[in-house]
Amino acid sequence: MQNAPPPPPSPLGEPVGTGHPPGDEIVLFKAVPAARPPVWIRWLITLGLYEIWRRRTQFVVTNRRVIWRRGVIERSERSIPLSRLQDVTKQKRVLSGWIELSSAGGPEGVETMGPMWNRSVDRMADAIDGQLR
Repeated sequence: MQNAPPPPPSPLGEPVGTGHPPGDEIVLFKAVPAARPPVWIRWLITLGLYEIWRRRTQFVVTNRRVIWRRGVIERSERSIPLSRLQDVTKQKRVLSGWIELSSAGGPEGVETMGPMWNRSVDRMADAIDGQLR
């Protein structure tokens, strides 16, 4: 008998099915910064290299923590356990916005993640709120 391949992830990165053992870290949301206007000028001037620069930053929400990854060659990663989050605030403008995460630690415990498209801001905040409840 052959093992069936794992089910494909849903659009939010959530696993479909029950093939994950309890305790595994599961990605619920993943986004890159918004390509704000006039992005086509940046792509033209850099011959497309702007896209690599833009995608060097990733915002990830798992069932355990919120992660902010940066870098292409030299990578850095910051993470905040969901158990330490106290508040999630959405800041939105016309096309893009940010999320502010407040953790235990006073004013120094505020992390701003963005810019992201407004839809991504809503989806990220929903993914975090769903895990905090």
